Amino acid sequence: MLPTWEDLFELIHSTPNVRFRDVRETFVDTAQAYNELWIAGELDEGIYRQKGTRWQQVIATIITARTGIALASREVEGLTRTHRPDMVLFRDDGVPLVVGEAKMAGTRAHVTPSGIRGPERGGSVDLEKRLKEVKYTSVDLKLRHGGTQIGEWQEWIRSSLPHFCSFWAFLIVGRDRPEWIFGRMRSLREYYHDGIGVCMFRFEDGQYLAYEGPEFDEFDVDVAIDEIIALIRA
Repeated sequence: MLPTWEDLFELIHSTPNVRFRDVRETFVDTAQAYNELWIAGELDEGIYRQKGTRWQQVIATIITARTGIALASREVEGLTRTHRPDMVLFRDDGVPLVVGEAKMAGTRAHVTPSGIRGPERGGSVDLEKRLKEVKYTSVDLKLRHGGTQIGEWQEWIRSSLPHFCSFWAFLIVGRDRPEWIFGRMRSLREYYHDGIGVCMFRFEDGQYLAYEGPEFDEFDVDVAIDEIIALIRA
């Protein structure tokens, strides 16, 4: 029997000094269970679209289990507009210390509860739009709270508050090319973000399987989480 999100959160809380790698297999199985309900037309579209929120809760719950500090979605003032990122932690003086975004993408072909057949959508569909959103949020917040005297761009990104991380979970289907996605992630990390974590999985022989490979050392979810935890403890 495939696990539920509640099963996954219970596992996180019950695992001492939990790391994402400790629960990754259960996360992938839970994502499959969620998608199976959607494919069968047994899950309302509004609920299914909350899968990104579930991914955010996985990351935030790991951080909370290890630090006792809760990161939640909150409004943060940027230079040009107000943002509401997925995870925010403020310093005592009101300056955002940590900001995180969580994105989960990719859907197999499915039937909606009303009987309409929906097409397969790979994890890379609309990726450029999502990247544009998180790039803008990162820069706008850093301009407000880190100052507008930029100097050397990459040094300013690294030294300015808030520390900005993004976490990505991709279902790889159809024409998705993992190497292209990793290329986009490298540009995002080099020029806009402080840390990035990536999890990819595919559907094979009726089972969701997590991708392995050296690229995931480069975008290790646990490394990005550890950076946040180090800031919290400091």
